[in-house]
Amino acid sequence: MTDASQALTALIEPVVTPLGLDLYDVELAGAKGRAPTLRVLVDRTGGGAVDLDAITEATRALSPVLDADAAAGRILSGAYTLEVSSPGLERPLRRPDHWQRVCGEVVVIKT
Repeated sequence: MTDASQALTALIEPVVTPLGLDLYDVELAGAKGRAPTLRVLVDRTGGGAVDLDAITEATRALSPVLDADAAAGRILSGAYTLEVSSPGLERPLRRPDHWQRVCGEVVVIKT
């Protein structure tokens, strides 16, 4: 995880946790010279589906926090696109806790 991802994770996690959501992953993507896309993947605390209402609530809670935070402003450097979604069926398994969540499940690994 990059320093930027760690800083954004530290900012985002306390916002989504009270909404009954776990922060699954944060990804900053985009071509140089273009507005970056901040992808925030959330899962329901304790399992269960993440519905559109939860995504909307998380987006509305995150947007003003990201816009007001100076560190986020430096990382995102101006205009950005915020995407909040669930990790879905083809979720990335990047960290040890991602792997722990799927212990005992059948997974297909793409390399």
